[in-house]
Amino acid sequence: MAPGALAGVGVLITRPREQNEALAALIEQQGGRAYQVPAYEIDGPADPSKLDALRRRLNEFDLVIFISTTAVAWGCTLLNLASTRFSPTTRFGAVGAGTAAAMAKAGLPAPIAPADGFDSESLLGMPEFANVAKKKALIVRGEGGRELLASTLRQRGAQVEYAEVYRRHCPNIALDGVLSKEDQQRIDVAVVTSNEGLQNLYDMAGERLRPWLCTLPLVVMSERAVELARALGFKHTPRVIRLPGNDGILKTLIDWKNEN
Repeated sequence: MAPGALAGVGVLITRPREQNEALAALIEQQGGRAYQVPAYEIDGPADPSKLDALRRRLNEFDLVIFISTTAVAWGCTLLNLASTRFSPTTRFGAVGAGTAAAMAKAGLPAPIAPADGFDSESLLGMPEFANVAKKKALIVRGEGGRELLASTLRQRGAQVEYAEVYRRHCPNIALDGVLSKEDQQRIDVAVVTSNEGLQNLYDMAGERLRPWLCTLPLVVMSERAVELARALGFKHTPRVIRLPGNDGILKTLIDWKNEN
């Protein structure tokens, strides 16, 4: 991509700050302006002792599936996954290429991951997850995630458990407390990478900034987010990211700019 491909574009990015930094740098390298306002924060589980018994029987599982890069990080910290001696027949899964890369970096076995797509639907469409009857599957995720992956694997005959290794919550801040009027005038588009983050951002805007927020074009991760944006009253149909990672977000932003 050509240097300066985002020249003059103000981008609101909404992941937790430690995840925003690399994306902010990429945006600024392309001449854009990054405004970091985390729409959710990540902490460990409310009761980590619930993972103690699970930690002792990790080698019982035939399938271990990671939902996100955050699941990899917290799973390795709380469950010692990278040093666990799994059965030689245990297969690993990752929802997308970014999660697979995080697993490799953490020293976990190479996972089965979709080449296209980065959601539960993409993983479930892979032939390796078609015949899972009587298999024991562990899904490593945050508290309160989507149920589609587990419910579908159960329908296919698997026994499924969760390792809920982190939780997300809405920051206790108002959007007008962190974005000045000048900031609002200079922001052209917002990147929101989860439905929870989109709902939180809408709630953080409050009645005063909600009309402004709903005029912003959105870059989102899924068609489900498009539906939520419509239900919340956003004026523009969001553009969906089709490639994984920060490079996929950056490409989507550049495509959006070139068409507007």
